[in-house]
Amino acid sequence: INSLLKKGGIFYGVVPSVMTNTADLIVMDHVNHFSQASLSFLLQAGGFEIVDIDETIHRGALVFSARKPTNTQIKKELNNIDIASVVSFAQVTGRFWLEAGSRIRSFEEQLSSEARIAIYGAGFYCAFIVSCLSKPEEICYVIDQNRFLIGRKVHGLRVIAPEDMPSYIDTLFIGLNPSCAKQIINDIEAFKARNLNCLYL
Repeated sequence: INSLLKKGGIFYGVVPSVMTNTADLIVMDHVNHFSQASLSFLLQAGGFEIVDIDETIHRGALVFSARKPTNTQIKKELNNIDIASVVSFAQVTGRFWLEAGSRIRSFEEQLSSEARIAIYGAGFYCAFIVSCLSKPEEICYVIDQNRFLIGRKVHGLRVIAPEDMPSYIDTLFIGLNPSCAKQIINDIEAFKARNLNCLYL
């Protein structure tokens, strides 16, 4: 990209942020995982001056702009505090994924044989949950608000909207980003009058 740009040219890009979406680590075709510190390093190593890296305007992503300098001198800056925060995050995230499968299996083992189960969320967390279950055939539906997925099948399960979830469903595995899962579920009108047994990752 640097070789394609004129001097002073701007490189604008969007990459997943592993710091705000831990599912990035289990997406098979995401071979690189970006933090603000690692993206800064990559851009500077690629010969760019950083204009801006924003981690708030797009949930789960880093939106950046960088400039090809007009001279060959690039001032490289990496903040030790940023690196320390990445190391701390990596340790916490590693523990999360080590324990997540155990939490799912433990929750499943404690369910009554009468439980009627669905998974909320048709994305990567859903795939992880299904892979951890000893009896995935017990799942009745996948619930999701994405209108492009409703009516389709994921993992052999029909995707339905929250308002179409049958009254007999009493248990949900919540397959959403843990940082926002509870807020999303709390905001769903169709669930507010339901007494649902939920597992949050």
